[in-house]
Amino acid sequence: MRYREIRFPCRIQTRFVVNGVSHPGVVLNVSRGGILAELGTRVRVGNPVYVSIAGKDREATVARLDGSRTGILFDRPLTPGELRSLRTHSQTAPRGSRFLSEM
Repeated sequence: MRYREIRFPCRIQTRFVVNGVSHPGVVLNVSRGGILAELGTRVRVGNPVYVSIAGKDREATVARLDGSRTGILFDRPLTPGELRSLRTHSQTAPRGSRFLSEM
């Protein structure tokens, strides 16, 4: 069985750079390993992307497509502090059995 990071629902407006062009998008949930987002452009699985999140531009890769939603895997996971900072954008409880404070 594959380990899945705990995902935290959110709704954060941000920018994605695909093929050198910046596009608006919305992050729908975030984990240390990646995000689920709605992008303002079409992408393919395996496309490299840059995501402006947690105060930094992060290198990432499109991992899956599901209708209008795009699963994006960070090349380097978020630190617990970066994830905690992003959680301040959302008052929604995490999906999973543990809270960040237990990590």
